[in-house]
Amino acid sequence: MHQIIFANHMCGPFQTFVMDFEDEEKPLFSWKVLFDTISQKHEVDKKFLYIKDLTSRKIIYQDLPNKFNLDDFQMFSSNTGKPVKDYLINFGIYEHNIQFWHSIKNSKTLKRS
Repeated sequence: MHQIIFANHMCGPFQTFVMDFEDEEKPLFSWKVLFDTISQKHEVDKKFLYIKDLTSRKIIYQDLPNKFNLDDFQMFSSNTGKPVKDYLINFGIYEHNIQFWHSIKNSKTLKRS
């Protein structure tokens, strides 16, 4: 079994979370799947999110690259330097959208009450 660790690389309301998957599911991953997963987990619109690629470039939902390779995000053992079965996805929300996101979350909470 593999894990994808979705890590928020900045302070904010989004916590790190983990997704388990099997070998046969690996080809199903894409930029869109990653954005959908983060969006659903944190109830935030995909247009407010970004994911950092292996060069630390911010990838946004509105301008997804054609190619995606999950292996680009593979983690390595600090002891041996060999690949492990985990993958690290760094994501964030554009800072100017955090207050807007909080207002949306608060309005949803108020409507549920």
